[in-house]
Amino acid sequence: MTQAIGTLDPHHAIHAQRDYVRAFFDLHLRHFDNHLLQRPSPRYPQIRFLR
Repeated sequence: MTQAIGTLDPHHAIHAQRDYVRAFFDLHLRHFDNHLLQRPSPRYPQIRFLR
């Protein structure tokens, strides 16, 4: 199970998800780019970008 979902603390995971979803909608609906979606963030080193 750990391989599938990882070991990230659930509270930290929720904060990261909220920030990334907010960044997506800010970018596409408000045309505000906080650059969170462009590259890995030092604030969330556990998040990996797959391209």
